[in-house]
Amino acid sequence: MGILNLVAAGPNTRPVLTEHSPLCPTSIKNAESSGKQIGPTSSPSKSAVTMSTVPSSWELDVLAAATSHTREVMLVSATLLLYDHVISLGEEIDHMWTTRWSLSQFLYLIVRALGLIAAVFLALYSFTNTTVTVLIALSLLILSVICQSLCQAIITLRVWYLFSDMPAVQYFATSVFVICAAASCSLSAVMWKDMEKQIPGSTLPNPSSKLAWIFAPGLVIHSTLLALQIYRFVRSSNPMQRESLLWRFLKEGIFMYALCTLSLLFAIIGLCQTKFSELSTYWAALAGSLPMATSIISVCRAVLSIRSLAATSHVDVRWLLNHAELSRVQWKPGANGEIFVEVNNGAIELPSRPTTYGTTSSLE
Repeated sequence: MGILNLVAAGPNTRPVLTEHSPLCPTSIKNAESSGKQIGPTSSPSKSAVTMSTVPSSWELDVLAAATSHTREVMLVSATLLLYDHVISLGEEIDHMWTTRWSLSQFLYLIVRALGLIAAVFLALYSFTNTTVTVLIALSLLILSVICQSLCQAIITLRVWYLFSDMPAVQYFATSVFVICAAASCSLSAVMWKDMEKQIPGSTLPNPSSKLAWIFAPGLVIHSTLLALQIYRFVRSSNPMQRESLLWRFLKEGIFMYALCTLSLLFAIIGLCQTKFSELSTYWAALAGSLPMATSIISVCRAVLSIRSLAATSHVDVRWLLNHAELSRVQWKPGANGEIFVEVNNGAIELPSRPTTYGTTSSLE
């Protein structure tokens, strides 16, 4: 960790010796007073100890390049968030700001606002080399956990509407979401407790080894919700529906699952494969930017897509996601874009126009 503290503040920053660095005079003095030897050499002299622990120029170059790439990843994440917000602002104004409020709409706007704040923090982190960088990185990690939990809540609400005729499935999906969100928050609290002792400081604190497991509950909830959407599609009694709305919802669900899961797996594998002493260089990009950006973009695009479909069809969003409405009507598309609805004449009573004798309606 001492070597990493030389470059964690930035590639253009002069090396800083912290209290935990093996080159720090306090560490050398404590080691000599306790009779311990520092470094792999057998000579007990201070000069030999210092020379054995001095990082080579190759190690400094590698760590400086890693820090530079970390900032590049965070800048790319900020660019993606801002670009997606700009290109979808028109749809957002039409379908979110001027329509009747709902829970999914409220969650969407919160996620969008937090995403813009995160984009600003990511851009600031990419261009600053001061002690403010430490606070920005920690704020991004907290925002990442909050935004991903809200995105999971939006997907859970979508599954809730899909299974409106099956309360057991609704409660199961909600329970899985609550458990996974609570697990993520608990792991975040444990990690924060390990890191708060290193704050404030001029270098990024070394996180807990449990950092990678913060994203494990996200994999569980995304996999569960996608499995429920596939089950809803397979359970449909009408094969024609597989070419209609249900198939569109399933494709959007697979797209969201692919983006979110790949980013979470990338973060988990990257954090697990990184040495504990090197986490301070990589965790800001792996944990605080990439998973959050992909989750926000994929979920918000899916929400806008279904809002646009509902506005085009002049129906309510909940009607599109309601299982009873989707399965009750048996229909198929015609050759010229028309819709044929299958009706059982014996099950319903067709309305008839009252007959008026002696007069002719002007509408006929």
